[in-house]
Amino acid sequence: AKFLYNIPKDNYANFELRKKTNVVFKFSNEDKEKGKQLLNKMGIGDKDWFICFHARSPEYLKTNSKKLYGSDLDFSYHNFRDQSIYDFKKAIEFITSKGGYAIRMGRDESDRINFNNNKVIDYAIDHWSEFGDIYLSAHCKFFLGSNAGLTVAPFIFNVPTIMTNYIPLCGLIPNEDTVKAVPCKIWSKKKNNFLSYKEIFSNKIWSFSTSEQYENAGIKVISSSEEEILNVTQEIYYELKNEYKHHKDDYELKQKFQSLIPNDHPCYKKPLSKIISMEFLRKNHTLLN
Repeated sequence: AKFLYNIPKDNYANFELRKKTNVVFKFSNEDKEKGKQLLNKMGIGDKDWFICFHARSPEYLKTNSKKLYGSDLDFSYHNFRDQSIYDFKKAIEFITSKGGYAIRMGRDESDRINFNNNKVIDYAIDHWSEFGDIYLSAHCKFFLGSNAGLTVAPFIFNVPTIMTNYIPLCGLIPNEDTVKAVPCKIWSKKKNNFLSYKEIFSNKIWSFSTSEQYENAGIKVISSSEEEILNVTQEIYYELKNEYKHHKDDYELKQKFQSLIPNDHPCYKKPLSKIISMEFLRKNHTLLN
């Protein structure tokens, strides 16, 4: 069985409503102590800081499909959303060089990571719990993750979040003030080059949700690279320290991206461009032509 994304006409309205509410999720003193014990167990002290990082893989759905949906289903049709955990290595090395710890998130992962770095913790293999998923996501300095369900956890707590492999460009925006997204680039096998965003939007490639659609169109999804992930990690790190250097043409690049969004897109006249990584737009400005 295949499941196509159901893209509402104005799904951004849900996020606008969320931002206008006064709902605040809080941890009880008991949960705070439980979270502190978890961090201490992983070697993270009270004065230490950490980020969480997560790469979408097929393992979770393979393992839990029957429990979630009543039968074993084939979810390979959207494997283009998956990402290698090792694509995060340069970004994680940057974080640990600044004194932070990096906690690998996830569940039912088949392979242990090997970054040869004592500040990198494989929570997914050694410490996983439902409580830990929520507590760590809520208390990290920022969350570095690919396009997967776990990124909802930091969204709920308004934790700054990086979303790599941002695809499809269907306008699912959480809090645009706290999110940096790195879109996947699309390679044309026929033209032997990357498609521009004008081509992606005008041909409705932004809405593709199955590998078959990309294959039939003769195009290929390219995952966020190590360099792109490093760049956006540095961007959010320095922004949080109020040390990020803006360029005079940054606003123009954002506006140029926004101007390409057609009126049948869920984020027409909505701030989709605001979440796109500035570093990504600078280095891929030719794709805006």
